Amino acid sequence: MRTRASGALVAEAILSAGEASGVLVLTRKSNQSIMIGDEIKISVLAIAGEKVRVGIEAPRSVPIFRSEVYLEIQEKNSNCSGVGANNGC
Repeated sequence: MRTRASGALVAEAILSAGEASGVLVLTRKSNQSIMIGDEIKISVLAIAGEKVRVGIEAPRSVPIFRSEVYLEIQEKNSNCSGVGANNGC
């Protein structure tokens, strides 16, 4: 069984490898999970070729979007934030 200290060393080594992008990179197999805080669980449900099926368990108060959808929402919100904007917002 891996101790907390060695797990931290592995995560630190992986972070160092991806340091240029500022992203923590973790490796998971199918049916393994990652916890974010106490309430968010990301699970790898299946891997088929280049596609990974991910499950997310989170409180309903936490909005979850695919990144491309999130960017569209942000763009629409920024277009609608102008004073007197009357462009279908």
